[in-house]
Amino acid sequence: YASIGARRRFIEALDKFTAAVAGQAQDRAQNYIRNIDEYFLIRRDTLGAGPAFAVLEFGLNLPDEVFEDPVIRTLTNVCIDLIILGNVQ
Repeated sequence: YASIGARRRFIEALDKFTAAVAGQAQDRAQNYIRNIDEYFLIRRDTLGAGPAFAVLEFGLNLPDEVFEDPVIRTLTNVCIDLIILGNVQ
């Protein structure tokens, strides 16, 4: 069973993923190459870690405040950045 907050975070993460993939496709169509900061901003969402992390939250039943905490958000971004760096081909 997933809490309402966990379901909402999953849907929001999936929306961000879809928008980022569309943005990446637009970049390719326009031959636009992002700088490193822009790349990480979009890659965090195109990686798909957000929806995957949200699924992991389903059984935790923690209050929304935990996931909205700035420290937790920063740690989540650091984890995603490490996945990105490890996924370089």
